[in-house]
Amino acid sequence: MPTCQPRPSEETLCPADIILGPRTLVQPDLFVLRINPTAPPSTWQEAGVPLVAIEILSPSTASRDRGAKRRIYQQAGVSEYWLVDPDARLIERWTPADVRPEIVDEVLEWRADKVLLLQLPLTQVFGEAVGG
Repeated sequence: MPTCQPRPSEETLCPADIILGPRTLVQPDLFVLRINPTAPPSTWQEAGVPLVAIEILSPSTASRDRGAKRRIYQQAGVSEYWLVDPDARLIERWTPADVRPEIVDEVLEWRADKVLLLQLPLTQVFGEAVGG
């Protein structure tokens, strides 16, 4: 079976173990890495801390995603941690210093180095509200 490796300037679809510490391994549903194209990592272990880690909540993972995993990402310095809640039709956005999340329920905007990289109406994520 071929192994999935990080590649510069490409989307990669595969499970990836992100190592955030000597005893801390996570596997976010989605994530964004900053990769130096002149010296890309050859393994996920070399990839470093993600800029953004995204978890899609489900009944079986919500408690861990909101609790332990959130604290892990915050302590590791992940710039933004997004919890996508399909039932509530919103995204909780956490930064390392946050005690409470920003609740995004209309348009998700993401900037890196003050540059707007993503502007996404949540109706494109969740569809139009039923009865709305």
